[in-house]
Amino acid sequence: MKNGDTGGAYFFALGGGDEIGKSMYVSVFPKENIIAIFDCGIEMLQKNGNADTIRLPDFSKIKELIAGNPEYRILVFLTHGHMDHIGAVAKLKKDFPQARIFATEPTAAITEVMGIDSINIRDSNELTPHFTEDELYECTNSIEIIRSSDWKDLVSGFRVRFEPAGHIRGASSVLLGTPYGILAYSGDINFRNTTTVRGASMKLEDKVRWLLIESTNGNDTNPDPEEVMKKLIVRTVEIARNGGNILIPAFAVGRCPDVGIRLGRELMKYGIQVWSGGLFRKVAEVCSSTRWESDIRYESSTVNRGRRSSYELTKENIYWVHRYNYSEIAMGKGKVVVIPHGMLEAGYSQDFCADWADNPNNAIFLVGYQAEGTCGRELGSHKESVTITSPMSGHTETVRIKAKVESYRISGHADGNQLASWVHQMGTHDGKSIDKLILVHGDKEGQEGLGARLIALPNRPKEILVGVNNQNIIL
Repeated sequence: MKNGDTGGAYFFALGGGDEIGKSMYVSVFPKENIIAIFDCGIEMLQKNGNADTIRLPDFSKIKELIAGNPEYRILVFLTHGHMDHIGAVAKLKKDFPQARIFATEPTAAITEVMGIDSINIRDSNELTPHFTEDELYECTNSIEIIRSSDWKDLVSGFRVRFEPAGHIRGASSVLLGTPYGILAYSGDINFRNTTTVRGASMKLEDKVRWLLIESTNGNDTNPDPEEVMKKLIVRTVEIARNGGNILIPAFAVGRCPDVGIRLGRELMKYGIQVWSGGLFRKVAEVCSSTRWESDIRYESSTVNRGRRSSYELTKENIYWVHRYNYSEIAMGKGKVVVIPHGMLEAGYSQDFCADWADNPNNAIFLVGYQAEGTCGRELGSHKESVTITSPMSGHTETVRIKAKVESYRISGHADGNQLASWVHQMGTHDGKSIDKLILVHGDKEGQEGLGARLIALPNRPKEILVGVNNQNIIL
């Protein structure tokens, strides 16, 4: 390899480049006939009546490449199991059956659970499915599992290494070794330990030439999550012991296990149970039976109940909400519920909100990001009422908000200073600096904020660019 040679390689984003949502990042190596794809997610738009609010990446650019050269081989690397990163991968496999897909074991398992949930949601809303159950299983069964952070040979001149990223269970950064150097993609990354995942290492020894880096919190400085969690625990105990009920809407993959299991352990000291369920139950079950290097075990069990077995987290002081016990919990006092959906857009979280929000003794704690146009965002804006459509009651209603609404920022993303420090300590191909750093997965504010921090580094990257969707960037 000549110094500076890249073989004509280039990059483009088909989603998630200059936005948060439907992440799909593509690097093309024309000389070797390789198309490398990092993640393949969906974007959830604001509700608009009965309109389809799911947006997928446009695969036409990939189809054009294949049509022009059928010799291209497609390699797909999934960093973690959030829908904005894996929600469209079954559709990708359906359209390009020759694609090879790589993921950690938890990510592969979560992809299947989330895919089934997506099919059921679209079916219940009489929307055309993006893929069938058979197509989903064909996709997930074909995933080649990455079981360690060692290098894995792919095709001639290419290899891959997954590095624990600390974002959720199974989450990884991906390093693609090419004939021209290493292309690294941070994925969604977090350097602090959580209840169920160890944080990513701040020192990446690999000799990186190009870096794709998330910039979600690029302009922010995150509070210490442990201090935030302690405040959340104190407030939860205070309200519950005074007879108030607490609803904590949280996403099934990430904040629900981290917050729910931590609260379960702490509240056990006070004899207060934590209730959860919905999609979190399925996600927790597959995560307890799969493994990645950064995952932290939690206590689960399987109980035989007649002809059926039941997955339980009672050892962690978490009990499941079902239709048959919902009313008893909702009408109780001193109840603590940590349950999906994290933005109050679906599931039991809406039903508990409808039952509890009108009582000033109760509380709703927001622990995750609340997108614009969601019920969670409206609650966080301290509106006097929100309109929800309850999946249990099947009707739309306006709910008055008299309960205490408090926000606790517990982010699974690194902040701007942490990301800049990570880049500063990163090994590089020439011992000086990264050739090209491409900002992805962020809004304008986040990308500008992280860009300013990177420019200030003594070993700042030679070029810092925004991965604008559908814009080619020569590597």
